[in-house]
Amino acid sequence: METVGKWILAVGSAAASYFFGGWSGVLGALLVFVILDYLTGIAAAGMSGTLKSNTGLFDIARKGLIFAMVAVGHLVDGILGDGHMFRDAIAFFYIANELLSITENAGKMGLSVPDVIQRAIDVLKGKSGGNDKDKELVRMQARKQGNAQGIDVSHHNGSIDFKRVAADGGISLRG
Repeated sequence: METVGKWILAVGSAAASYFFGGWSGVLGALLVFVILDYLTGIAAAGMSGTLKSNTGLFDIARKGLIFAMVAVGHLVDGILGDGHMFRDAIAFFYIANELLSITENAGKMGLSVPDVIQRAIDVLKGKSGGNDKDKELVRMQARKQGNAQGIDVSHHNGSIDFKRVAADGGISLRG
């Protein structure tokens, strides 16, 4: 039995080295956040009565896919050079995503979540309920041949006095 354990450890270490370029603090943090998100998700679903085995199974597959994406980032890093830029960038993205999910799960379990954090979660998930102050979305004008290129931010501050802006040298107005 001891030999089997040593083989599992050796194969796991070789796989981590190949797929992730070895184990690092970033990957350890990602692993902790993934586990915490899964556990808080189970707890939140259990408290709300929506706990289902199929959902839990798919969540495990999704968590595995996170590490597959990190492995792809490492393989891209191997093509481009020796750094871990893509691997770590992908890992940081998923760490942030898992942190938001953990916070959301905590809110579902009745833990108070600061309003600013809850608004950030709602905005990132597109659920701010139509409140333009919370959305802070930037709207782009569709590209057409005669259009001036720019960003319409008028929904943030009401109407824009374009003649005054042009007089200040901010834009040029065509005819």
